[in-house]
Amino acid sequence: MTQESNARIFFALVGLLCILTDTGSAQVDRRPIELEDIVQTREVAEQQLAPDGLTVAFVVRQARLASNDYHDILYTVDATGGPLRRLTEGESIASIRWTPDGTAITYLGSRHGAPRLLRIPRRGGAATDPYPKLLLPAMYEWSPDGERIAFVPVDRPDSAVERRVRTEGLIYTGHLTYKNLVDPRWIQNQPSRLVVYTLRTGQLDTVWTAPNIDMTLLGFQWAPDGRRIALTHDASDRPEDTLNADLSVVTLETKSVQRIIGWVGVETNPVWSPDGRSLAFQSQGDQPVRVGTLHDNSLFVLRLDGRATRQLGPMSLLNEARILGWTAGGDSLLIERNDRSARAVQAISVRGGSPRTIPETSDHLSACTKAQSRPVMSCIRQNLTMAPEVALIDLSTGKVQTLTHLNPQYDSIALGQATEIQWTNRYGIPTNGFLVLPVNYRRGVRYPFLLIYYGFEKKFSVQAQWIPSFPVQAFARDSFVVLMMNYPPMPTYRIDGPGGQGTFAEVDNPLASIDQAVDTLVAMGLADSAKGGLLGWSMGSYWTDLAICSSRRFKAASSGETGLRSPGTYWLYHDRWRYYQRGVMGTPRGEGYFNYVRTSPSQMQPPQDAPILKEYESRALHGLEYTHWWEQGAQMELVFYPDEEHMFVQPVHRLVSMRRNLDWFNFWLRNVERAGAGHEEQYARWRAMRDTITTRRSSGATRLSSGSP
Repeated sequence: MTQESNARIFFALVGLLCILTDTGSAQVDRRPIELEDIVQTREVAEQQLAPDGLTVAFVVRQARLASNDYHDILYTVDATGGPLRRLTEGESIASIRWTPDGTAITYLGSRHGAPRLLRIPRRGGAATDPYPKLLLPAMYEWSPDGERIAFVPVDRPDSAVERRVRTEGLIYTGHLTYKNLVDPRWIQNQPSRLVVYTLRTGQLDTVWTAPNIDMTLLGFQWAPDGRRIALTHDASDRPEDTLNADLSVVTLETKSVQRIIGWVGVETNPVWSPDGRSLAFQSQGDQPVRVGTLHDNSLFVLRLDGRATRQLGPMSLLNEARILGWTAGGDSLLIERNDRSARAVQAISVRGGSPRTIPETSDHLSACTKAQSRPVMSCIRQNLTMAPEVALIDLSTGKVQTLTHLNPQYDSIALGQATEIQWTNRYGIPTNGFLVLPVNYRRGVRYPFLLIYYGFEKKFSVQAQWIPSFPVQAFARDSFVVLMMNYPPMPTYRIDGPGGQGTFAEVDNPLASIDQAVDTLVAMGLADSAKGGLLGWSMGSYWTDLAICSSRRFKAASSGETGLRSPGTYWLYHDRWRYYQRGVMGTPRGEGYFNYVRTSPSQMQPPQDAPILKEYESRALHGLEYTHWWEQGAQMELVFYPDEEHMFVQPVHRLVSMRRNLDWFNFWLRNVERAGAGHEEQYARWRAMRDTITTRRSSGATRLSSGSP
């Protein structure tokens, strides 16, 4: 390690020792966490502050294992605190909005088994279905005067088209993916459109229609005068515009559409100024999006009188964040900023200058909404060991008040201490992660360790945040040190340049940060270097697979829904994805194929002595590419879950996947098998794998992959 790396580890250790202490005695009166606790944690699915700022409406979602579904409850709570009011409940409550006069709440629910836009009074009562013509709105927004609703309809599957496909076959075009072949019911046959519904007359007016079915309406917002709507949409259907979105304004009286920003980057999140003369928006500017800064964007203000567009702050200002709105006087913008740690609410003057952080908290704030008539905002508040709650922010004083206590069970559950750490890899590129210690942590003891890749913030982490298969606090209960790590900032490159540019950004750089993370945990005296595991999901799965093919630092791994970086995914997906993958990896044919040999794990020779668990949803056919690993002698458990999503959503599957991962690492890193009947077949498979690895080691047959097939 370099002198700089040693120095960083030293200071990280000093900071860690100041925060973390022995925890055995502190946990005596608390019970161990169970996987069922994690799955059934109540989540704040969304929240909305009333226009007058006096009441917050929010949806609490909880998994039900017995019925393998979710139960939603719509609550309100006064902005001053007090008891919660339960308004309604059901299997799905989504897209809650206050009516502009603040007397009622609308939401997407179901009536007689059909999805509908329903309305319920502010103080409770029976939900009604007053908008019969609004079938299947994907998204909707009230006009400022409350007389109209703009919405994007979801077209029902065309039964005639489905019958024709099933009898005559599907004519394949480049905008289709293999999933359309698996289930042709949802082949899109109508272009995206924006429709305005007038409550008084019941009239429906289509005010914007995409030129073709490959262009999507991404979002919209009413102007304060109710005469115009700003919208953001795909620039075109060309693969070259995969990372290009534009801004347009629709004038409702004439249904005329004017494209006001047509830069070659991505323009999103248009927000009108209070006087309707300006639009704030996010963008990468008038330059092609560069891979590695895909989520970096800045804040711009466009005057609609033809004056020049102004950029407020650097290109990294709104990294993975969003504009919340304007202050009442129109002199500043409120933004929700993310630095891959805690999200913060900040204000930035339209005249320029540095953003000013408002709330007096280091907790993570997200999904914030602001009142129209009072300087207050409601947000979801959480941290690494505090479950999400609804909170109110006074924008004048910065005071934050928590209004709910939705998961009291965690008051009596033992959780491992958690904190953020940072480190720098051998290329001098820093990254961060969130360290969770064993529940009964003792200084001076080295523990088995797990690295989990990627996409984490300072959010509640009983599971690995957005990854429901990795039970972080159950690992901590079973005496693992867990580090949820982010990938390092990527050096950028143009996606429209020569193919195969992603080798350093997507291979060498992330692997170096994984390597340094292990060194950091070992240098801190936390990790047993001989008992390490690596876990990843989606793109993190890609990096997990790469790491175990190129390093002996991990004794076992788990990898789910591997990122799309293989020859198979190139051909299974549509033209836009192929364009993107060509820029990153090149084309998997001819000379370009050799780049996949070097950088695509499914084409590499796997390690012979590091078992790997791989999990997929059942339509992810590219997972079958890894059967090549079996042919090369890998000890691999390959599992497909029926009727799932990219991140598993069925409560029973979440529980099973968590338990499988927990059992997997306890078996391989701690030599522990779960007691009780019903697990014999699982452990028989794993013991056979272990016997094979032991035989290979004794004969000297194990070797590390060179990356060649």
